[in-house]
This record gives sequence, structure tokens and C-alpha cells, in this order.
Amino acid sequence: LSMEPVTPRADELEEMLELEKRLTDREIDLEEFRGLFEKHPELYLVFRKDGRIIGEASGELKDGKVLLESIAVREGFRGEGLGKEILEEFLERSRKYSEVVSVASARDTEGFYRSCGFEPEKVLLQVKKENLPSDWRDDERVENFRIEDDNFFIYLNPEDYSRENFETLKKEFNAHSVNAILERPTEST
Repeated sequence: LSMEPVTPRADELEEMLELEKRLTDREIDLEEFRGLFEKHPELYLVFRKDGRIIGEASGELKDGKVLLESIAVREGFRGEGLGKEILEEFLERSRKYSEVVSVASARDTEGFYRSCGFEPEKVLLQVKKENLPSDWRDDERVENFRIEDDNFFIYLNPEDYSRENFETLKKEFNAHSVNAILERPTEST
């Protein structure tokens, strides 16, 4: 494709967010999305065709690291390399803030990120408070955790990053969601 990625206009954020929500697991309202955009607009980018957003990416700076929150390509434009083009532009823009970009892969997107040079760094388990095993904090693989409402987000460093092991971890921790956290340097290697 010969289109150029651009930072979205403020009036395009709602369309961008609608595309993200339809194609990813991201849960964010427009006000929060707009607030993150205003902090780092260069971490938001869109590709347009005939005035319509056909691909986008958004991210944020958190704890000194750029997090790729979403990348989405509209149906009918997939398989043409647009996702990789968006990702490369996002990495380029991220260099200003961090040497590494991190992403939580969801919905079977791990293969895409791995093909673009991302490597597994951690596993993220999401567990309801009432389902947590009583001894979860004693597990040496637990690196960190955070709590949002009654959900625990547990970050692990397993020895095995296979999908089979993810299913084992999901059962061990009674998790309702498991994702690979992948990272890549912003500079090409």
C-alpha cells in the first residue's frame, strides 16, 4: 500500500476507538482514550483510504516503557502487509520514548508479533479474586501483580512460553484469561 501513516485528528478518535473495540479486547472509554492521546499523540497513528480509517495503532508510555495497546486493520485490507507497516511506524515513533515496545498479545495474535521480531517476556494471567489459589503468592514464577476491581493481573516468568503451558498455567491459577507479554527493541536488529 502506498498510503502514509498520520497522527489522527482529534475528531477521528471516536472512529479509531470503535475500530479498536471491534477488533481487539481493549476496554477503554472515549474520554480516557482522548486523555492518553493528548499526552502522547505521536503514539497514535492511522492509515486512511478515501477518508476512512482502514488501520490504526495506539499506545501509551507507562513505567518508562512504550506499551502498544492496540493495532487493528479493517476487514478487507488484511493480508496486504498493512499491519506490519503500521507496527514498523509505531516502533519508529516509540524510539523517542523508550528502547523497547511491549505488547500483550490477544486473540491469537502472538504469531503476528513473533513474525515481526517480538519475543516472549512474561505471561499475564487474569484471575477473579474469589478464584485465586490460596498459595499463589508463594509461586516463584510470580514476578508482579496488580489489582483492578475484583480482578488480579498476575505477571509470571515461566520457563516455557508454549501455548500448551499457557493452558496449564490457566488451570493452576484458575485464570479466565492468559496472554503472552512480548517485547521488541524499537531499533531494528
